[in-house]
Amino acid sequence: DNNFTFFFFLTDNLLKISDEINYAIKDQENILKKLEQVVTNIEQKEIEITKIKKQTTTFLPHLKLLYLSLLLTKPFQNPMANLAFKAIVLRELFHPQKKYQVQKIKKIKYTAKDYRNEIIESITSLDNLVNIIDSSLSNIKEFKEEFNEKYAKYSPYLKEYKDYLITIEELEENLIHNKNKILLLNNDFINKQKKNEETLSKVKKIS
Repeated sequence: DNNFTFFFFLTDNLLKISDEINYAIKDQENILKKLEQVVTNIEQKEIEITKIKKQTTTFLPHLKLLYLSLLLTKPFQNPMANLAFKAIVLRELFHPQKKYQVQKIKKIKYTAKDYRNEIIESITSLDNLVNIIDSSLSNIKEFKEEFNEKYAKYSPYLKEYKDYLITIEELEENLIHNKNKILLLNNDFINKQKKNEETLSKVKKIS
């Protein structure tokens, strides 16, 4: 019967989807395992910081008096030379020389990697898997109802009937089991995200 064959065809597709879900779950479990090892890591590195400090030379009172007395003198016969001399004295008096001191300071720099994007990507993938499982379970429910409606009366004579029911029920159980596993994985990823945020916050405080 063509309808009977069609049911097996649909079930075969669902079995392939279930296998792909199993593979996707293992992939996410591996990602979670790697995150477990690094999500709270804080790296430290010694760095050298160069600071340039500006120092201004201030004149002592007796030096200021010396400069002021120089303004009253006329060391040169040439008036222009005397003006130039006074300009230099004024510059030194009101614009003291500036010096720069270079300091090299060693400090520890703390860093931690932000895994937010990787974790969100995994959570999104797991949510998509849950949607696929829900859709598959809905299809299985419809298949079982329709299959029983058409072939239950032939069950004493059709070995394929029992075989099909066993296959579809095992598939249904496997999908439900995987959905529960995914929900637990999802919670684990959320916890890893919280730990990573705490680590990043800690680094910010000690930096």
